[in-house]
Amino acid sequence: MTIGSLDGNTLSNAPPTTESLSGMVAFVRAAESGSFVAAGRALGLSASAVGKSVMRLEAKLGVQLLNRTTRRIGLTHESARFFARCKRALLCAMQAHTCRSRRCEKRVVSIDFLPAWPFENQCAFARLATAFAACA
Repeated sequence: MTIGSLDGNTLSNAPPTTESLSGMVAFVRAAESGSFVAAGRALGLSASAVGKSVMRLEAKLGVQLLNRTTRRIGLTHESARFFARCKRALLCAMQAHTCRSRRCEKRVVSIDFLPAWPFENQCAFARLATAFAACA
């Protein structure tokens, strides 16, 4: 897969798996915190589990998302836009879940990146977003 997959064009017809969604959560947390240890603490996982989740996502996308050193991790040039999209997707899912759990009067929630996904993937995404929100 080429780097073009990170702009959302190549994978638009393929819904993400639960594993990919977990990888997105791990990727965003790791990129924000600058370490797998801190991301693991925030997510209730080991640093190794976070690192492996990000590595599986990188393998699926065919691109390195994080520059790794022994002390710090950071976004690669190619992953900066993907990071912004992942973070936005997670925030939208958290907002949708919050609205649903609070029984908002306005029942329609617009999430522009979910319509083509099968329902079970949307539910898995909502569960991951809830975990992500609990750590925020």
